[in-house]
Amino acid sequence: VMGRDKGQLKRENKRRKIARQLQQADDVQYWKTHEADPTVRYIPRVPREHRGQMAPAGPALAHPAAHLLEEYATFGCPANTGKNWTLDELEAAIAVGPHVSAMVPEAMQQLQEEVNNKITNGQVKVYLWDDLKKKMPRKLKISRIAMIPHKSKPYRAILDLSFPIQFKDGTIAPVNDTTTKTAPRGSMDQMGQTLQRLIYAYATADEDKPIFAAKEDIKDGFWRLVAKEG
Repeated sequence: VMGRDKGQLKRENKRRKIARQLQQADDVQYWKTHEADPTVRYIPRVPREHRGQMAPAGPALAHPAAHLLEEYATFGCPANTGKNWTLDELEAAIAVGPHVSAMVPEAMQQLQEEVNNKITNGQVKVYLWDDLKKKMPRKLKISRIAMIPHKSKPYRAILDLSFPIQFKDGTIAPVNDTTTKTAPRGSMDQMGQTLQRLIYAYATADEDKPIFAAKEDIKDGFWRLVAKEG
């Protein structure tokens, strides 16, 4: 994918997403009246061993997805990213280096601060390549890092999982292309449509009833989950 093609590809993806959304049922009920449930019981939090920083406890154990969250907390999130890379392929990825955006002095300083913070929080481990390659995880993949301008801070660190790596007479397929997609397609089609759906929901709400809304965010949400070892 060339830079000059990205605009056209984004427009094509948007048209496909809208087409899939139009195929979905339009009988969604946006509002419900809250009613007290006297049968709800308090479930105390019991500390237990788990991987990462996410472990369902207390009322979360009554959630329909509790069993799935329990599995993630016990074994990690499963991910199939394709065939294992060889040592030569990994070193070719390292030779690519970071994205040019991550070479800006201010971006480098912020990235170092973020890494130190995540080390303190137990969210990452830092290895020297010479040490890591002596005992590599079988499924190890390496993607270049980029620092993207962000609205709430100067930069936001991302991994460029869509970048193909030149290797010998060909290329190493990017992680995005070799990863098995397991998320329901319909749920992914809703991304980027929150504001429009909120406007529609408010516009069609009963004018005589009060509306209560809440927005919750988890800091570094994805960093609190770890991938399954293997």
